[in-house]
Amino acid sequence: MSSASDDALDPSLADHGHAVIRSLLSAIPMGGGAAVEFFNVLVTPPIERRRREWMERVAKMIHGLNEKVELFDASRLGHNERFVSTLLSATSLAAKTHKHEKLEALQNAVGNAACGVQPDEELDEIFLNYIERFTPLHLRLLKIFNEGFVWSNDGYPQPGDLELPPMLVPSVGSYEPFRELDRSVLSVILRELVQFGMIQHWVIKKVTRTLPDDSVYCEVNQWRARSSSELYVQHGVDKAAHQKSGAYVTKTTHNGGNFVRFVTAPIHLNAKAQSV
Repeated sequence: MSSASDDALDPSLADHGHAVIRSLLSAIPMGGGAAVEFFNVLVTPPIERRRREWMERVAKMIHGLNEKVELFDASRLGHNERFVSTLLSATSLAAKTHKHEKLEALQNAVGNAACGVQPDEELDEIFLNYIERFTPLHLRLLKIFNEGFVWSNDGYPQPGDLELPPMLVPSVGSYEPFRELDRSVLSVILRELVQFGMIQHWVIKKVTRTLPDDSVYCEVNQWRARSSSELYVQHGVDKAAHQKSGAYVTKTTHNGGNFVRFVTAPIHLNAKAQSV
């Protein structure tokens, strides 16, 4: 597994960028050599450190899957072209971020690819690009919405499908995990999640079941549509007050849910993996 991992993680885009910058600095008329030396001393070590840390993350994860997940065979990964493509793309993106949440999302995407747990193949690159595009706050919000968030829009009309509901920002901003956030930033990110088609809104028709932790199952209608469904709702500022007909639920869309699974840790290490 070691040699295969080393081959897969050879220098890629980061090295090309390094070479280009070295060439440009060498061409500077005054002090070009000193500029190159400055780059070598201050920039090269962090690039190499990031690559090494990423390699260690991936190798540790693959080793854990190989040791503990039934039917998983790490020796076959080199022949899985879809996995190799995901690994190479994730490696390039990992070199460009220091954010723990994004590195974890990339690692999980690689782990799911190794286990054969992936969305439609056409979505692989799209979802990887989302990881690069999104901030850690995007990822945190999506995980909350994937479990359902209940809120009230009393007194306001239903906005269009690509519009941000007026009361969603203060409702999310009042929820404990997000109380310290700048609401102008929260507004930008929520609007992007709507426009990217990652979340949608439902109206509660009736609560069908309440669980001991105050999470609920409820029958809902989609905004401006006749479709109805049953949703699980785990989050909300005042779940008890909003668990009623006419309250609103924000939930990930089908693609939003697929993306959350894409960036969530692969199947538990004591579970069965698909044969790859």
